[in-house]
Amino acid sequence: MKFLTPLLLASLLVIPSYSGIYIASPDYVSSIASADVKDVINGRYGDVIFATSSGLSIYTADGRWYSVNARNPRQTDYGFLEPLDNMVIALALDPDGHLWLGYSCGLQIGNGTGYHAIQDQDHLKNLNINCIRRWDNEVWVAAGSAGLHRWHDGNWTWYKPGGPSGAGFYTVVSMVVDAESDALVIDSENEGVWVLKGHARDRRFEQVFFGDDPLLTVSGVRVDPFGGVYLFNATTILHYSPDEGVTPVLNAT
Repeated sequence: MKFLTPLLLASLLVIPSYSGIYIASPDYVSSIASADVKDVINGRYGDVIFATSSGLSIYTADGRWYSVNARNPRQTDYGFLEPLDNMVIALALDPDGHLWLGYSCGLQIGNGTGYHAIQDQDHLKNLNINCIRRWDNEVWVAAGSAGLHRWHDGNWTWYKPGGPSGAGFYTVVSMVVDAESDALVIDSENEGVWVLKGHARDRRFEQVFFGDDPLLTVSGVRVDPFGGVYLFNATTILHYSPDEGVTPVLNAT
């Protein structure tokens, strides 16, 4: 049992499970648009929303599927959507429950009836959206190699790599919010794992270390529902919380 538990944990980190959803094969009309799923979030109506390489797919609370992509715009439960591109990379719901969609060419933000697009560098210093996360009344957007952008009450702030906020990373590949410690945990492509704690105006990004070593080989981060986050790659799982630091969970080498 001690051996099986870490293996089960590892599988859940890589493949999120959603009870009651079974797909024999992708089909744009009758099920999910593509098996190439880029992101998944829970919706505000008991639904599950999938970002895929062939469009946005929504599995409703009553067990129905519908999809929308750039070739087939349509009305959704989150307003009329005409996607910027067929491939949707990232998803989030903002504090008002409006849907945000990230693409390789920009961002779409819902307003309840429709969507407006951000495809300029006044708001985003790079238009290739890697991931989006809501943190309380903020929305954080990782864009290309331009670090992070924060949206709050309609205002945008850019956290420049190497800038005064201490953001010592360029490309963010994944990020999650640890609600227990009120912290944003960030996994970068080449600069390791970073954490931003709380909502103070003078908050700064801090690099996460395991002993004296930065965590440069982590490939993903997932929330631990009991507090903290899991950091992992193909062979190793670590647990991290800002209060307790990094502890090993599994090493398959």
